Amino acid sequence: ASRLANNRELRNALTPQELANALNALSKWPDTPHCADAANALASRLADERGLRKALNPQGVANVLNALSKWPDTPDCAAVASALASRLA
Repeated sequence: ASRLANNRELRNALTPQELANALNALSKWPDTPHCADAANALASRLADERGLRKALNPQGVANVLNALSKWPDTPDCAAVASALASRLA
């Protein structure tokens, strides 16, 4: 988790499915600082890259929304959740 939080190249190398899977895994330990930091870093990438959000398949969207729900008070997590939720409307 700390590698994801601290290594932009590693985060940027993740495909949409890999990013969704990583967020899903990190969400199993939402109170662990390294996991929360990594999730926030991944959410920041999703917030910045509209194309990445659009590339998520329906299962990926569901997994990301479920994962981000573990950190509702984190600005990037909330922004990405809102952007993805608009795809469902």
